[in-house]
Amino acid sequence: MKLGARMLNERDNVFFPAIYGCVTTGSDWRFLKLEKQIVVIEPNLKFIIELPIILGMFQSIVNAFDGI
Repeated sequence: MKLGARMLNERDNVFFPAIYGCVTTGSDWRFLKLEKQIVVIEPNLKFIIELPIILGMFQSIVNAFDGI
């Protein structure tokens, strides 16, 4: 399966160990990670009232790419 982000990265000869994503309605948040051919979906839906947790998840994504 080819995903748009992976196709663009390969076209530009840029390779990352994982691709992260987030789907939101604005109040409900779900995080995803594509690593090799495996998609991992965070099982727990996050809600906007859990803003510190949501921001922490974004910080974890940024930290994963620190130094790349």
